[in-house]
Amino acid sequence: GFVLLDVTAGKIRSEFIPFARRKLVEVPVDITELTTVTQIQQAMEEASREISGEDLVKFTLTGSFTLEPQKDLRFLQKMMEGKFYFHKIKDESRLKIDKETYEHDISLKGEFIRLVMASSKTPEEKEQIICCGIRALSGEEVEL
Repeated sequence: GFVLLDVTAGKIRSEFIPFARRKLVEVPVDITELTTVTQIQQAMEEASREISGEDLVKFTLTGSFTLEPQKDLRFLQKMMEGKFYFHKIKDESRLKIDKETYEHDISLKGEFIRLVMASSKTPEEKEQIICCGIRALSGEEVEL
């Protein structure tokens, strides 16, 4: 697009005139209260309902999630295929771990989480290690 400037009597009025066939639209999706990957998909679809299929869409997942629903970005990517000219999913959500839940958990998962939480790693590194570890313990494919 371009900006049209109208200068009249010493006053400047500007107006953006869009002419591109496609727009880049950023869509934030808060996943804090969502417990399944299907709910995340539905939230993405709801947030992008008014966007043309000819546009380019960047979804940004925000908020926090627990270990139980495990986000599957590949599944979400696949489910959004064909809905837009191009789409991308960026994950800015954070893992929410209730330390008290795992403090006395007598399981491999509990021991693993306690060891990682007690390490000197940064919170971001701990989150990544825990996510990968839980996926591995669950027999899922681990993405680094």
